[in-house]
Amino acid sequence: TLVTSFIDLVAFSFILFSIMPELFFAIFAFASIGTVLTICIGKVLIRLNYESLHKEADFRFSLVRVRENAESIAFYQGEKVEEREADRRFKLVIANMISINIAQRNLDFLTTSYNYLTWVLPIVTVAPQYFAGNVELGVISQASSAFGHILDDLSLVVNQFTDVSRFSAGIDRLFSFLSAIQRLDPSRSIDSLLTNDQGVVLAKETPENMIQVKEVDPFLSDQLPVLSFRNVAINTPDRKR
Repeated sequence: TLVTSFIDLVAFSFILFSIMPELFFAIFAFASIGTVLTICIGKVLIRLNYESLHKEADFRFSLVRVRENAESIAFYQGEKVEEREADRRFKLVIANMISINIAQRNLDFLTTSYNYLTWVLPIVTVAPQYFAGNVELGVISQASSAFGHILDDLSLVVNQFTDVSRFSAGIDRLFSFLSAIQRLDPSRSIDSLLTNDQGVVLAKETPENMIQVKEVDPFLSDQLPVLSFRNVAINTPDRKR
C-alpha cells in the first residue's frame, strides 16, 4: 500500500544515505527517469482502456438489441443491415484491442528493462569505491539491500501503471455517465440521490420529477388529440419498403 511504501522509503533512505550518499542520489535520479518514461509511454493506455469500455459497451448493446428485436428484424428482412452493424462494431473492438496490446508491449519493454537495470545500478555506482579500497564488501551488501527496498517504493508508478490506467479509464467512464445524466436533468443534484438496502441508487420522488398522466378520450371532439403525426415516412431497414 501507499502508507507501507512511504514508511519503508523513509526508514531505508536514512540507512542508505548514512552508508553511501552517492547511491542514495543515484537511486532517486534513476527512479525519476523511469517514472517519467513510464508515464510518457504508457499514458496512451488510459485513452485506449477508456475506448475499450466504450466500444465493448456499444457492441454488447447492439447484440442485446438484435436479440430483443429479432422478430421485427426477421419480419422486415433486416438481417443484413444488423449483421453489418454488429460486424462493424466488433471490428472496432478488435482494432482497439490490438492497439492496447501494442501499447502494453511498449510499456512492458520499458518496465522489464527498468527492473533489470536495478541489478546493475548499485554495482556500477559502488564498484569504483570498492576497488579503491574505500568501502568493504559487507557495506556493499547493506547498501544493495537498502537500495532494493527504496527502489521498490519509488517504482510504485512503474510497476502498477497498467492497473492504474485501467482504474483511471473506469473512473472516466463513470464520470462521463454522470455528466450525461446531469446534462439531461440539470435540476437533479448529486445530493438528492438515495440508495436502497441493495445499494441501488434511487432519486427522491418529488412533484417536480413525477410524471402525471390524465385520462383523455381521443374520440371526444372537445379535447385536443392525444397524438398526431405530420410528414412521417417509415421505411424498413433494407430501404426496400
